[in-house]
Amino acid sequence: MVFTGVPTTITEEGIIMDQAGYEFTAEQNETIRKLAGRMKFVGVYSIVVGILVVLFSILALVGALYLMTQLPSEAGPGLKVQLIVGVLMYFAVAAIQLLTGIWTSAAATQFKLIVTTVGQDIGHLMTALGSLRKLYSLQVTLLIVGLILVAIFLIILLIAILAA
Repeated sequence: MVFTGVPTTITEEGIIMDQAGYEFTAEQNETIRKLAGRMKFVGVYSIVVGILVVLFSILALVGALYLMTQLPSEAGPGLKVQLIVGVLMYFAVAAIQLLTGIWTSAAATQFKLIVTTVGQDIGHLMTALGSLRKLYSLQVTLLIVGLILVAIFLIILLIAILAA
């Protein structure tokens, strides 16, 4: 840790820093630079996969709409609903993949700025951490929803077994 001045200020986030700003050491910058590079790769990869899933979802939607026009009337609305729900799930996966990529890439950009700018390390660090907070908030939400769905499916399965 290197402080480059004597007078201090307290930011809105409660960070105490000198007037010139906090600067990481060369060794710390190298660690941050490597992290930023790897995060950028993962972020861009996730965005590309998200775009591919969007394109696949569009094809699936077109296919589902065509298939619904070919179904016999005896098929009932249940099959149509299943087709639409399946397609909507593809779009949901695409959205999650895109958000993961965008937030990871945004954090990577801020980490890279820590290395390439002078006097603004803490600001860039806090912005990067904000992007990571969004990413992990999304993941926690998805995990909780997933656990709830698993519990519901297990209860339904248990009821079905007991009823048989």
